[in-house]
Amino acid sequence: LSGDLPKGLLEINGKTVLFRIAEKISFCGIKNLILLRGYKSEFFENEILKIENQLNIKISSFIEKEPLGECGGLWHIKDQIFTKDLLFVLGDIVFDIYLLKFIDFHYRLDSNFSLISHTTSHPEDSDLIRAPNGVQITDFKFKNQFNKYQFKGFLGNAGISLFKKNILDIVKPSEDKENKTTFKNLAYEYFKISGRVFSYNTSEYIKDIGTPERLKKVINDDKKNLIARRNYTIKQKCLFLDRDNTLIRCKRNSYILKEDDIQIRLDKIPKLIKLRDDFDLCIIITNQPQVAMGFLSIDNLYNINSVLITKLLELGLKIDDISYCPHH
Repeated sequence: LSGDLPKGLLEINGKTVLFRIAEKISFCGIKNLILLRGYKSEFFENEILKIENQLNIKISSFIEKEPLGECGGLWHIKDQIFTKDLLFVLGDIVFDIYLLKFIDFHYRLDSNFSLISHTTSHPEDSDLIRAPNGVQITDFKFKNQFNKYQFKGFLGNAGISLFKKNILDIVKPSEDKENKTTFKNLAYEYFKISGRVFSYNTSEYIKDIGTPERLKKVINDDKKNLIARRNYTIKQKCLFLDRDNTLIRCKRNSYILKEDDIQIRLDKIPKLIKLRDDFDLCIIITNQPQVAMGFLSIDNLYNINSVLITKLLELGLKIDDISYCPHH
């Protein structure tokens, strides 16, 4: 589909992917961008001039002499970065996110490293994280790790992160350019050192255009105004669903204590899918007193919920988040 063009220069209904990224970033007041350019870097010159003129922002570039991977260029330009925090965005994603809300989340938690995550529609080839308490990441899985001890998680890395510049001094670049991603080389390596990397889960629109099918979907979604509609500056309509005996069967006076206990109410799913279409996002809310009783750990509860969300997604029912009460 792209012919000779890098993915960032693909047009989606009159705007390139790169223009859309620059537009969203400029909306939150960021006016200086550094573009890491590798593959066919000379193709970007005209688009950079167009973006600078139309959006009143300045774009400088680092052109790689040889491929350095997704974020390998960061170590080469760190002396050109004069802010304490760095917002990093992949060049092949289309999104419409209220970025100021994400930035506020980062500072409110006194975070050194924050990732934007979302319920992934393709967990089989996604970078995944676990965040049992809602925001703090406890484990990572990379998309080429197919059998990482049966990893249970539903939140995918969205390709946008915010982190302290000095992390580039703490974490060294990988020798393998395939591992030079913000998720693997920076977030995960910093997580191993500090244990404090945070997940900002959003139901706003984020989609990579890494396959022809995903690109076609983004084009159609944009035509239907589905991309802009999901931005949190616009009031969202949310469907809350109970878990036990609404989505899964649970006998009276008994508790779901393991993944094998999950029996989805298949008789209800088609009706819920139809209902879900009228809402912007869908959240499961559930009382799980067996945590306070000592029958179930938070970690195992997260396993159960992750498996449930993945199974529901396979059936066509997308869940954006799950919130639980662990008290007796």
